[in-house]
Amino acid sequence: MVGFLCSQRATLALQRKCMYLAGLVPEPMTADDDFKLIRYGIGFTNMVMRATKGSADLTRREIREGKKSKK
Repeated sequence: MVGFLCSQRATLALQRKCMYLAGLVPEPMTADDDFKLIRYGIGFTNMVMRATKGSADLTRREIREGKKSKK
């Protein structure tokens, strides 16, 4: 799945459900609604161009370089 934060459909669906249940978005979202997230101040970006399980898998250097590239 090119252009998505995560390639696992189940993970993406769970993220959307959690955002709704946590009250971050007022309605349940589907993949077709991802563009609406910016309306609620939610945006996603890649810190590195490789797959990781989470932020703990990133080195300090990768975080610094990723932060610089987003300015």
